[in-house]
Amino acid sequence: MVYNLAGVMKPSIFLFFQHVRPDAGAGALRASCVLDQLEAKFPSGAIKVYCSTKAPMSVGSIKFRCCGFQIDNSAALLVRLLGELALGIEVAVRIAASRRPSLLVISSPAYLSAMLIICVAKARGFNYILELRDVYPQVYADAGILGRQSFIFKTMRYSSSLAYKWASKVVCATHGLALEVKRDAPSSNVEVV
Repeated sequence: MVYNLAGVMKPSIFLFFQHVRPDAGAGALRASCVLDQLEAKFPSGAIKVYCSTKAPMSVGSIKFRCCGFQIDNSAALLVRLLGELALGIEVAVRIAASRRPSLLVISSPAYLSAMLIICVAKARGFNYILELRDVYPQVYADAGILGRQSFIFKTMRYSSSLAYKWASKVVCATHGLALEVKRDAPSSNVEVV
């Protein structure tokens, strides 16, 4: 994940990951890799991570802000979506109340959480990088949860395209995701890692 913070005297970097270690899963592993790299490059106390992991594994001087609502990815869909909303509201309020970070990195999934945080970032004028592992709401449609012609699907898709367009950079896990992002938001700055 490349972003130029040259010239920033005391950078502050906020990150949102739904899960971090010791939670299992690909999202926590990816977060761990990103955090290890950032910790090596930025000074003590520069990095703050917002997550739903109850007791995150320590990573150098990175500060963790554990949010009250834990999301169980194996829970029923409605429970998971409500959990994402609750998590997103809590993190968005915390970020809105804080000083302007040099950089905000928002990881999705959790899609609904990420969208709420993006709204706050846009309203407050924060630069953000959006890190994607899935393209929403297409995932919901592919799972048969939302119809592609439904109002909710179209609203979510439009919101996602704005999130891509507003981002300083959209970091995708695969070339296929990058193509989807570019199709929905041709002017977006996309990178595959």
